[in-house]
Amino acid sequence: MRPSNIQQYEFLHGCVLTAIMRSDRPSTVRLIETDVNSAWSMYKVNDAFIHIKPRTTSTVQKRDSSRNWQFTFSRSELEKIKANESNVVLVCANSNIKTKDKMWRILIDFETFEELVDLDGLPAQDSISAKYRPNAKKIDISGGGITVLIAPKALLDWEIPGS
Repeated sequence: MRPSNIQQYEFLHGCVLTAIMRSDRPSTVRLIETDVNSAWSMYKVNDAFIHIKPRTTSTVQKRDSSRNWQFTFSRSELEKIKANESNVVLVCANSNIKTKDKMWRILIDFETFEELVDLDGLPAQDSISAKYRPNAKKIDISGGGITVLIAPKALLDWEIPGS
């Protein structure tokens, strides 16, 4: 048996799952998808679902040094999120983890996610963006013509159903 390399998605999902498991509330986490052709992004945490969506590339705006990540969701992802009324966790990362640039885990509850993307029409794909402005306490999440502000600590403050 030869050693297995750690895949990037395992690392990026792990930063979310570790934050959930290290809370003082008892949690059981289970991977929902088992098909090797699936994205392996949907988890059940106690009585709730989360869909983890990582992105390791961003653009930096020279005028204000803000950093922007763009997240595109396929129709099959949107269908799974809708079917499970899943919360979504955006992982705003960098391809080089040794960088001093900040990285974020942003929890978007299902109701807010419904406002940001078209879950009724289920287009072929839809996208949202996350924008970090230096020294801001919240991240701008934009989609569907609206912007919401979400604190990065929302994942740590999440009251997990069934805890």
